[in-house]
Amino acid sequence: MKSVYILLNNSLVFLFLVLLLQQAEVSVSLSSSSSLSVVAKPGCKDKCGNLTIPYPFGIGKDCYFDKAFEINCFDDNTNHSSTWVATDYSPFPIQIFNIAMDSIRTDSSFLPVVYDKSSGKNINGDEPISGSTGQGHFHMSLSRNKFIVIGCDIYAYVKDAESGEFVSGCASFCNTNNFAVAATSSCTGNNGCCQSAISWMPKNVIVSIQTMNTMKAAWAFNNCSFCLMGSSGHNSKYISEILSSNSSNCAKELVGFGETTLEWVMGNMSCAQAMGSREYGCGNNSDCVNSSYGYRCRCSNGYQGNPYLSNGCQDINECASPNGGHCPHNTRCFNTPGSFYCKPNNGRRTLVLQLCYGISSAVILIVLIAGCLLLYRQIKNRKEVKAKQKFFKRNGGLLMQKQISMNKGSDSTFLHMKLFQKEELEKATDNFNESRILGKGGLGTVYKGMLSDGRIVAIKKSNIVDEDQVGQFVNEIFILSQINHRHIVKVLGCCLETQVPLLVYEYICNGTLSRHLHGSSPIPSESRTSTITLSLEHRLRIAREIAELWFLILDYQDWYPSKRLT
Repeated sequence: MKSVYILLNNSLVFLFLVLLLQQAEVSVSLSSSSSLSVVAKPGCKDKCGNLTIPYPFGIGKDCYFDKAFEINCFDDNTNHSSTWVATDYSPFPIQIFNIAMDSIRTDSSFLPVVYDKSSGKNINGDEPISGSTGQGHFHMSLSRNKFIVIGCDIYAYVKDAESGEFVSGCASFCNTNNFAVAATSSCTGNNGCCQSAISWMPKNVIVSIQTMNTMKAAWAFNNCSFCLMGSSGHNSKYISEILSSNSSNCAKELVGFGETTLEWVMGNMSCAQAMGSREYGCGNNSDCVNSSYGYRCRCSNGYQGNPYLSNGCQDINECASPNGGHCPHNTRCFNTPGSFYCKPNNGRRTLVLQLCYGISSAVILIVLIAGCLLLYRQIKNRKEVKAKQKFFKRNGGLLMQKQISMNKGSDSTFLHMKLFQKEELEKATDNFNESRILGKGGLGTVYKGMLSDGRIVAIKKSNIVDEDQVGQFVNEIFILSQINHRHIVKVLGCCLETQVPLLVYEYICNGTLSRHLHGSSPIPSESRTSTITLSLEHRLRIAREIAELWFLILDYQDWYPSKRLT
């Protein structure tokens, strides 16, 4: 049992170490995941409503990189929260719908163009629009925006305000008197809406919109047009709203809302210039990238996160990926800061590891099985002990102990009667094997058994027990133990730990009285049959001795006339 305990302890230590390593891996994984999710400076808010605010943008003092990245958040804890930024692109704050690591999507306006009904000329003339200042952090994105025009039978174009060089343009027609953009949510050029790519963006541009003929044909349902340099794929709903609200009461004050994408940079300087300045904005494990208007930052290869935070770029554990860091078959992946490498498996080392894993698994399994068996045995033993105590009490064990204590100091043979244990009698009778049966009666079965000291005994197992007769049963045992007669089988003891009491007598090998009186009968536990003939003199002697024996028994039982049977 000691060896099992030591084995169990060693296995528990092994399991503890395994769980500890797993917990460490989970902790590292959670720590890595949490660090990658950090987008704002420590102690700063990273949300305005549902909009994530990554650094260099920030809400509040010391939470942003530059004044141009300061965010004004109007959050009323509802779905109507709004985010505004005071950029150097616009003289007034603009609302933000999305912030990416290189761009923001902001609100914008569709400029209305009103025409003369008879001549079809633009009443307001060409519209000047600010394109790119060439300075600051924010600039209109050429790849994410398009020149969008809404109207019927018109052509529009954008040109450089200084040189007059063409920037972008398109033509819009209407096949019917109803706009179809609301249904198609796209500008195809023949549904009252057109769009074209922006090839380049000068400092200032001029938008020119003209009709292809007079406005008499389209005046009833379209007396003005709109234009916008807006985000691709994000203005369909605004276009539909404008078309559904367009009427003959078009005026210069009628403005439609839309969205425009602005690209941003950390500073209006190159990477070489920025790295030599005190205002360099890239964090650890990041690279500086030159752009048309300045520089940006990105995490180095093998890292991910926010490159503008001091420790925003965290190592990517390539070995944790499902394909094991793209390592070929029969190789192992080893992660390093910003990278990984593959190492061929050592055949001998792999075999040793597999053997260790196999042996450890087998040991754990054996310990678990042994532990379960031990636990089962303990539970079973505990139940047996409780059952023994229950039967001992029910069969008069407490009364028997009281009788023994009351007769201490006397020469009573009752003191020499033994209380046998259940296991001792089960062993003596080979678990009450049928081959050990000496005889059966209405009250029980008698078995032949051999005690641990070599004595041959007869063990009587009762069929039933009457709890109301427990006191009488104990009293009978007490009386029988007092009788010392050569014709009375001596009671050696009893067992009260079983469901029914067990009485232990000395074993008489001469057979039963019935066998001697009736002549021929099989000897118990023997296969042979013997013939016995008793004379009349012997039979009378037996009858006389039986009468004397009954007198002795009745004397011990305090016999008196009221107990006498007639």
